[in-house]
Amino acid sequence: MGRLLPLLLLAVAIVTPASARWRAVFIGVNDLGSAEIASLKYAESDASLVRDTLGRLGVASASMSLLVGAAATREGILRGVTDRASETAPGDQLLVYFSGHGGTAPDADGERALAIFPWDWDPSDGRPAISVVELATRAADAGEALIVLDCGFVASSDPSSYAPHRVKSVGGPSAVLRGESLPANATLILSEPSPHAALESATLRGGVLTRHLVRALTGTADADGNGSVTPYELVTHAAARMRENAYAQEASLVGDRGMRRAFPAAVPGARSAPARRPPMKGPSELMLRIEQTSSDPRVARLAQVLASELSGESHVRLASEDQPPDGVVIVGATNVTAHAIDLLARYVNPNAGADSIALRFSEATEHTLDAAAAAIASRLSPTIAEAAARKAIATLDNPHSPLRLGLEAPRRLRIGDTLTLTLTPSSDCYLILLNLSTDGSLNVLYPNGFVQGNEVKAGETVTVPGPAWEMRAYGPPGIEIVKAIVTTSPVDLGGIDLAALMAKDVYSVAAGDSPETLRRLAESLTIDFPTHEWAIDVATIVVGDIPTGRKDPLELNALE
Repeated sequence: MGRLLPLLLLAVAIVTPASARWRAVFIGVNDLGSAEIASLKYAESDASLVRDTLGRLGVASASMSLLVGAAATREGILRGVTDRASETAPGDQLLVYFSGHGGTAPDADGERALAIFPWDWDPSDGRPAISVVELATRAADAGEALIVLDCGFVASSDPSSYAPHRVKSVGGPSAVLRGESLPANATLILSEPSPHAALESATLRGGVLTRHLVRALTGTADADGNGSVTPYELVTHAAARMRENAYAQEASLVGDRGMRRAFPAAVPGARSAPARRPPMKGPSELMLRIEQTSSDPRVARLAQVLASELSGESHVRLASEDQPPDGVVIVGATNVTAHAIDLLARYVNPNAGADSIALRFSEATEHTLDAAAAAIASRLSPTIAEAAARKAIATLDNPHSPLRLGLEAPRRLRIGDTLTLTLTPSSDCYLILLNLSTDGSLNVLYPNGFVQGNEVKAGETVTVPGPAWEMRAYGPPGIEIVKAIVTTSPVDLGGIDLAALMAKDVYSVAAGDSPETLRRLAESLTIDFPTHEWAIDVATIVVGDIPTGRKDPLELNALE
């Protein structure tokens, strides 16, 4: 097991006076007008989405400003922030939201600083960007301010790895945002700084951070059910969900000094309608795309064999051209001659921008080409099964449930560390605690051979493991997912016999069988239980140091 996310998180003490009001400026910039900088697709619609979300949660439309496209010039942004800040009364708070390109640029003193880039930014004629410190200072001029920046400050080392997603950064020399340089009454939510680029996702049709924050605002991050979501709850929830969905992107809370209030959230009662709804929209299978980097007919043949072999699994579906893939198999070649060819294949997680596995079959000939393709498919299959299991457990969700679980887990573990989980449900329930390991195997942590049944009383704290056993993070490095499921009556656990659980210390399902088990469990929950009779909580734990970027290919011939 491992870490949740390397967040800069500080505890938040929040009071919500009835007279407190939010004022807000929402900024979105898709196109900087530079041929060298790829345009974004969803930054401007993301700004509208956040505005509309807060409007539905009760923030007055007259208190909110939207600046998108040509309206989001440097002067327009700073004037809009200054005007809204001047309107704040004692106890009010200002939100400034930005979605677009970030990076580093010279500040007013000529020092390199983290910055956002307005619509009219043009380095060729000296028009400056807006430093993060300058923006925060303007926002906090009249009172407390929260600044949300869905942009990147580092460029991807391998942007092609993120296809079909877009990187939200123009890059630049490194710079550090120092807390002491910020106003004391300003708090920032950032999608960086981190080693990874901030993305807008073709799958989510928006910025990765924004989409997860919006979901949190609809109530899923309201851990204590009090009808409000603190900045700490927002960042913690978004970070866990991004990791669960394999996005290699950070979420950080910086400053957090002087914060006294939270965002309004959906009222818990509004989420308790007994509607039956699926845990996700769209296909539950792993959407796989196979791409060629060579026009050699032998590479095309390899691609055809892989498409046939891999799509034969029940948990895989080939993605069409207009469907964003969950995984991409890239096939190519090197050392090409008329008689032999070195075949290459690698599986890429487009969300993480990293290889899961890279393979080479050297000196394949017409006589060995089919055997080479079969060997490559065989080695790719477990990796793809693990990716399918991760998608299946991520889509197992019920965001509209009023039940609270209070799952707590460490954010990070080193290999060999022990792990302890605690959970305190708000209602009498039946508890199932699942763990998808870094190797793709599915473990049922609760119930287990050390307890009698899985019924838990409201307010009772369950600790796993109990005193008779321990859990350790054995690796390999990666993301562990812990998912707690509570129901108001017993549930069919995806075809797993409850008696079999009680006969073993911890029940495990092999990686190849995990996607199907999770699919059956999701069907049981959504068919047998109304929304208000089951709930999900999740923790993501980063184990060890996760490798990033491209891997050296494994030579399959040497394994024959």
